[in-house]
Amino acid sequence: KDRLLRQCRMLVMPSLHESFGIPAVEAMMFGRPGVSTTAGGIPELVSAEVTGILVPPGEPRALANGVLRLLRDEVVWNRMAIAAR
Repeated sequence: KDRLLRQCRMLVMPSLHESFGIPAVEAMMFGRPGVSTTAGGIPELVSAEVTGILVPPGEPRALANGVLRLLRDEVVWNRMAIAAR
């Protein structure tokens, strides 16, 4: 898992229900920002527009827009990656 997290660009968590969000914590350990929903405890871990992008659960278009934003905007990705770490 560590090898995969080092190789990935970001974590995408389209959760509809989430109690804590351990994958978000694990990704941030490697400086990977996340695009996730506001389900459950995720907003306690992922700080919106600081360590990642948060969208409402069940909104695939918003999730896709968040992913595209991190792929296209290197400045935003770098800022969030540093904050995530």
